[in-house]
Amino acid sequence: MKIGRNDHCHCGSGKKYKKCCLENDQADNARLNSPHYMVYNAHEYPLDECFIRKNWEEDGLATILVVRQVPETKKYLFATFMLDTFCLGLKDAFSNGNVAYTAIEQIIDKHGGMDPIDYEKCRELILGSISFAKNLGFDPHEDWEQVKTFIEWDKPCEITRKFGKDGKPSYISGPNDNVVKIIKKLEGKEFDYMLSYEQSKQVESAGILLPGPPGMLP
Repeated sequence: MKIGRNDHCHCGSGKKYKKCCLENDQADNARLNSPHYMVYNAHEYPLDECFIRKNWEEDGLATILVVRQVPETKKYLFATFMLDTFCLGLKDAFSNGNVAYTAIEQIIDKHGGMDPIDYEKCRELILGSISFAKNLGFDPHEDWEQVKTFIEWDKPCEITRKFGKDGKPSYISGPNDNVVKIIKKLEGKEFDYMLSYEQSKQVESAGILLPGPPGMLP
């Protein structure tokens, strides 16, 4: 039941609501409805659905979308996880809260449609990719701290999936990668790679010996 401004305050002080707890209640409501609060406390909101980029297993690049709902307002909060399951783990992440479902539809459309995925499978892919990459020396993207509550990162997760490709890391360079830095971390390990001609020259100029014949990107 909504309390009127001139009603007795719910705290039992005997004062009118507007002269007692109204200001604090308004501040609390604003905090609870802020996107920042929702994102950092995502685990408190019911899970709605999860999606994954179509055909991601072909190149190992899995974009995952996790959606939760605010029951009181029917608004949504979401996080996207951009994963390189073959090598680098969590490459990027983005989140927002207190949005209409049209924002979710726009993300799905942007990726040319996405397939539904089971929540625990989603957790296994994200946490497993991060663990695999960490063992190679790669930390997750800095926004991991912001989005990790969406998948309850601190709860147990059974990881049975094998990461990498054909039993070893497989690095496919991206346009914004620091290729020399990445190859240096892989140096001394058995790994496959695909670089552009210019990138392979950068690596050679840094004095890094690449294993085997290079895979070349167009």
